[in-house]
Amino acid sequence: MRELIKRIIVKLGPKAVRRILGMYRFFIILRYEKYFSNFLQFRGAKIKVGEDASIFPGIYHGSYEKLELDILLTHRFKRDTVFWDVGANIGIYSILFSIAYPSWKIFAFEPNKEILTLFKENINENKCKNVNLVDLALSDSKSIRYLQLYRNRSGGNHLVDNSIVDKSQFLEVESAIGDELVVTGQIPRPDFIKIDCEGHELEILTGLDQTIFHFRPIISIEILMENWSNRQKFIKYIQSLDRLIGIYGKAILIKNNEILTITRIEFRDLDYSLQTLILGLK
Repeated sequence: MRELIKRIIVKLGPKAVRRILGMYRFFIILRYEKYFSNFLQFRGAKIKVGEDASIFPGIYHGSYEKLELDILLTHRFKRDTVFWDVGANIGIYSILFSIAYPSWKIFAFEPNKEILTLFKENINENKCKNVNLVDLALSDSKSIRYLQLYRNRSGGNHLVDNSIVDKSQFLEVESAIGDELVVTGQIPRPDFIKIDCEGHELEILTGLDQTIFHFRPIISIEILMENWSNRQKFIKYIQSLDRLIGIYGKAILIKNNEILTITRIEFRDLDYSLQTLILGLK
């Protein structure tokens, strides 16, 4: 439904998209309020979403990131895969892959301590033994950063520029560099990385540059134009993804319920719909 709304109004521009999505979220809260505290059945897992209008309908109806999960959950990963779930939120990917692959080592990066409470409930409910919670934000520097929180839409929480004046309205979190975690042995190098960080993906890729270049992990990464208020930074992000496709040779682009195999990203192919790029699948 969310993607249908976006496709209908995409020509009206980002302001109209945000306004109508705000109305949509209000409707979702009214429609599903009594279910927010329940565990929902989703792809063989039990997931408690909480009051998140951006994620709840997809989990409730079983349509959440359907094509992405269809592709990834049917891929033949090696038995001892190390999975980094970057921007894990309530743990949907971590839980699903923990159930499917109990022999994996899963490291779920989520700096929002309020969300971690829900995440822990989901781990316990599904008896996941191989999920390790890491309360860090991955980035291109090791520092203190600030997370903007959204009521009724925790999936939209995102890191903001450290130059903000009034830091009292934001959650203070610690960031780390992915390459540094690998080199120092703090966390094993990833074989599979999922990145969904609402406009902070470029910094995460920069911090993982050497790991990606040398070891070619499978990467599933979100592209959503509305997350980027800085157009120049978004252009740089797409150029970074294009460079990665050059390194890997090809990629899968999922957009508007289509699965495309591409050898480069064209700006004309991008719109305000949610899109996912998957690299490294054979």
